[in-house]
Amino acid sequence: MKRLLRSVFVVFFILGISFVSAQDSAQAVNAAAALKHLQSAAENCAQQKWQEALFQAQLGSVYDAKLADLPYIEALCYTELGYTRAAAIERAELASSLGMIWRLYDATAINILLAKLYTETLRYDEALAVLADIPYPSADSDFYTAVALYGLKRFSQAEDAIVSSLNRWAFDSRFPKLFFLQEKDRTPSAKAKRIASDIISKLYVWQDSDPEVLLYAVDFEPNTKEAVRKLKIYLNMYAQNNSTQEPYAQAFSILAALKYGIINEKTAVERFFNLTLPFKFADSQETPYRFFFTDLLVDFCKLIGDSNLRKQMAADLSTFNGVLVTDDNRDGIISSKILYTSGRPQLAEFDTDQDGIAEYTIDASYGTPTKIIGKAGAYEVDYDTYPWINTVKTKKGVYTLRPVSFAWKPVEQRSLNINLFSLTKKYTDFFTLKTKNVSGLSERELIFAAAYYEYSDDMIEGAITKTYFDKGVPISSETRINEIPYSVLYYVNGRPSQKKIDRDGDGYFETIEKYSPKGKLQIVLTDINKNKLYEYSEEYLTNGDITKKWDNDEDGTPEIVYTQFKSGNAQCRWTHPVTRQKVIVEYKQTIPAKLTANDKAEAIIKDTKFPLYWIRKPPVFSETITKKILEVFNETKAPVVSYFVEVNTVPFFAVRSGGYIFVEQLEEMQNEPDNDKI
Repeated sequence: MKRLLRSVFVVFFILGISFVSAQDSAQAVNAAAALKHLQSAAENCAQQKWQEALFQAQLGSVYDAKLADLPYIEALCYTELGYTRAAAIERAELASSLGMIWRLYDATAINILLAKLYTETLRYDEALAVLADIPYPSADSDFYTAVALYGLKRFSQAEDAIVSSLNRWAFDSRFPKLFFLQEKDRTPSAKAKRIASDIISKLYVWQDSDPEVLLYAVDFEPNTKEAVRKLKIYLNMYAQNNSTQEPYAQAFSILAALKYGIINEKTAVERFFNLTLPFKFADSQETPYRFFFTDLLVDFCKLIGDSNLRKQMAADLSTFNGVLVTDDNRDGIISSKILYTSGRPQLAEFDTDQDGIAEYTIDASYGTPTKIIGKAGAYEVDYDTYPWINTVKTKKGVYTLRPVSFAWKPVEQRSLNINLFSLTKKYTDFFTLKTKNVSGLSERELIFAAAYYEYSDDMIEGAITKTYFDKGVPISSETRINEIPYSVLYYVNGRPSQKKIDRDGDGYFETIEKYSPKGKLQIVLTDINKNKLYEYSEEYLTNGDITKKWDNDEDGTPEIVYTQFKSGNAQCRWTHPVTRQKVIVEYKQTIPAKLTANDKAEAIIKDTKFPLYWIRKPPVFSETITKKILEVFNETKAPVVSYFVEVNTVPFFAVRSGGYIFVEQLEEMQNEPDNDKI
């Protein structure tokens, strides 16, 4: 015996080792495949083949989801291929999460990338947090630190960061350019003046690699002649070809050239009002448009003194077809763009957090919003007359509001302060759209203002339910399938009271549900043969029990009573149609356990294939008989019901209850004299 036990143990031990070895082998194969794709992705990154690198990284993630390098490369590729910053952040945050393992890169690489993405999306505190985890300094980490400090309005600390970085990273042009752009509209402090003077004395270091430093230094140059000289150097660099100029720098250079007398007002107007740039709105293709930066347009109009040119500009703006863009923090990322038609906003996109997904996409008619689509299509608001909402579409359903019941004004038209239109009465003003700090749309507010709410009923294929409200209180609810009424639910004091259901769509509501004053289901009545008498009923008792009854002859006395107890057990009682004996089936946790007739136990035999029990014994060819019986029962959805079924002239009596069918062969009973049999 001991030898046998040892043998069994050895067998199971060997099997266990084999199983573990198989697991280890599979993991090793996956790890090798993931590493192969990682190496390929890294090589493609080094060659700036971003699409190929992304493909390899995504393949590698299939084999090893814990390899941090792969989502890091995905995030890096997303930034280079023009994916949304939101998508890049999702992959970068995955790479930096706990439990991830690095092979080629390290946590410093992902923290630098996250700092870049966080500063670009105005999440400055988070950027500083990840930068604090970097163990050693770098130009990138110092640059994003300075950007974050400027973004948080911590100007003195930002200036200190610029000073240290100018010494540490003397050839990196990002730091002087950041300083000039962020300090442009501020009254310079003594510290800022010293920094500006230091940068200006070293402009020769950066002017060839990044000429824009020359351009933005002009406003900080105290010597006008030197300012003009620097500006001319910059302009000459792009005299033959300005295609490589950044759009903001291109527009800014026109203002600077006008301000310092390098070009006259007429030339400036011609150049400034004919700048073009490709833009893409929503699902449309990228198209070249004339464009203005909002802040530069305001500044430019202040510089033009010739009255005829000002009238010309006013006339142009009153019929302007093009795009007005905003980059308030001058980080090179457009936070809003507005497409104008005939001088008024027609379409606008506001990406206030700069993550690449518009917070608001707006359709407008002559500047007045007619439709606003939320972030990632979360909702779509259609207006009657702005700001009064007509409908709100969400991913779940559609709210149709009562007229003039709910105003929501997340954007407003504002006159742009360009002071052109006072010269003539022909033109009124040049308007733009600005976002307002308003709360989002809440379900509570929408329901209160809604006349009705429509949604797809996931429980019924093709069903649309419409619920009507009176100041947020439901009155009635109607469900239709392909426009055919399926059910109607009535409410009293906002709670369900009665529901009528037409399951077969013939126009007759054969099922009625009744609810308590508290809105709890009490009674279900079903008229299967549609003669206004109810064969089937359910009663939901206050103690948690549920009683289901079947009254086949519609005399008010049920032939079958099924009771589902709160405990999970159940009992089914019926009167045998031949012997008139009282039959009781006991269920233990939904499973039939015992059948008695006049308190005498009878055998019940579970069918091997179907949810069906044979009373006493199954007949010959039971599978054929079972299929026929199931066909009959499938004609009704009543959970408690009985039928006489004849198969090949042999009669059967069958009862459905508790999810099972109990079947007895009646012909066999008639041939047996024992009346105790059921």
